[in-house]
Amino acid sequence: VPVDLKAFFNGKGIFKDGVTFGEDSGFDGGGAAYPAALLNAALNWKNVTFNLGAAGEASVIECKGQTLPLAEGNYASMWLLGAAIDGNQMGQNLTVNYADGSTQTLSQNFSDWLVPEDFPGESRVVKTDYRLMSNGAKDPRAFYVYSYGFTLDSKKTIKSLTLPDNPNVKLLAVTLAK
Repeated sequence: VPVDLKAFFNGKGIFKDGVTFGEDSGFDGGGAAYPAALLNAALNWKNVTFNLGAAGEASVIECKGQTLPLAEGNYASMWLLGAAIDGNQMGQNLTVNYADGSTQTLSQNFSDWLVPEDFPGESRVVKTDYRLMSNGAKDPRAFYVYSYGFTLDSKKTIKSLTLPDNPNVKLLAVTLAK
């Protein structure tokens, strides 16, 4: 069950080739973004579907400790799609909030989008051949999108997810699985 994040996207991180955008925009907030030509609007990885935001529109969540409401239900796992910027972001805590008032803390290291570290729970989903710069140019290095998988308490009804308070952790999609 892909989570609809449109109302929570607070940054633009995917653009079409040749398009210019603000130097303070992009996935990294500093004028660099993922190329839409190398990402599908719906990525499928290990039987998990991730729905991405549209190119040129808000498509990234910069984590600032916000709480995202989720489709209430019983799920066995949760999958995040994203990456870190400005280096690896270590020991980031996410909190799953259940309907009965209990919580589950999930700790994860997030690799920088340029340098995959293969942290436990992290997988490389997409390797792009380049990233886009705000002036429309291509930076010809490889950049990555990662998946992060977590086991949930499937006997409890999930309610929401509280993100880490670290704007260097960026999310593109969240999916829940039975």
